[in-house]
Amino acid sequence: MSATEAHEHAPFIDYENIPAPTEGILVTHFITVRSIARSRAFYSEVLGGRVVLEDNPCIVKLANSWVLMHPGGPPTPDKPDISVVNYEPGNTVSTFMNLRVADIQACYRQWTAKGAEFVTPPIDLRAEIRCYMRDPDGYMIEVGQATGALHGELAEKRPEDLPAKGKGITRSGNGDRDAELCWPYRTAIEETMWRSRPRARRGGSSVTDTRSMLDASPSGVPLGAEDVAAAIDACLNCVQACTSCANADLGEENVEEMRACIALDQDCADVCAVTARVLSRPSHSDHYVIHRLLQVCVRVCTRCAEECARHADHHRHCSICAKACRACEAACSTLLEAEAFEELQKLAGG
Repeated sequence: MSATEAHEHAPFIDYENIPAPTEGILVTHFITVRSIARSRAFYSEVLGGRVVLEDNPCIVKLANSWVLMHPGGPPTPDKPDISVVNYEPGNTVSTFMNLRVADIQACYRQWTAKGAEFVTPPIDLRAEIRCYMRDPDGYMIEVGQATGALHGELAEKRPEDLPAKGKGITRSGNGDRDAELCWPYRTAIEETMWRSRPRARRGGSSVTDTRSMLDASPSGVPLGAEDVAAAIDACLNCVQACTSCANADLGEENVEEMRACIALDQDCADVCAVTARVLSRPSHSDHYVIHRLLQVCVRVCTRCAEECARHADHHRHCSICAKACRACEAACSTLLEAEAFEELQKLAGG
């Protein structure tokens, strides 16, 4: 074959969309396919992906990720004794692609018209509307649209996921006592986190009255009502999370190792409580106090999150508390970085 013929038969490559990060990582999904042409057409023409590489392997950019597809093959030097085989579809599945969509009914109609085969039409499951389809090789694909979850309404737990009376699920290896101590804190904190998340992160109206009360202030809110409301809600959420986490720490068998975590939880809860109260009083507020208080809140939330993260793998309540602290840290940092704060920094001597 001549050089010209080889060039004409070279597969198309969209170099701008090749998943090759210059830093960090990108997540792609590899599937073994029987026919590259058939699967390429499904993921590009039916689901609307963009063909980045036609073959060897085929790469289709689908929304914010990539699907890589190639036939199976024997072991290779980098995976000796491991063969890549074709998927055999059936009535059991252990992993699948999950497509999150903004309008599931529109996607269902559009993809069905293009030949996609769904297991059922979309079904409302409270937390989300969901349905499943299969690709040409039988791979299961979940399609879901978040609905109730955006307002704190979560899916119901299966009976086997709930702890039995006196026994049950252990999150940190502490047996019965773990089920009694950790489980209530987990559900309580998660529910509070959903209900207290800033409206900008939830895509809907807030379930608290924080923003409404700030808007009703006759003197206005110098730093912007939306950002201040988000910081207040994050602080109050952090108060609850840290208070519950400290209490759960006291019940752990390794309580001696949790002393630093307990102390930081208590400090963080107290500082966040004060910050929330001061931010809730925009009339005649002291710019210097607000500035320094936000700095302290960011610092203590950072330290508490770092300490809780050290125990997160073994204690679920620490994992949840760390997330709450990080959210509060971010919300208060937003106020410190706000353009309106430049004047306050001058007045505060910063």
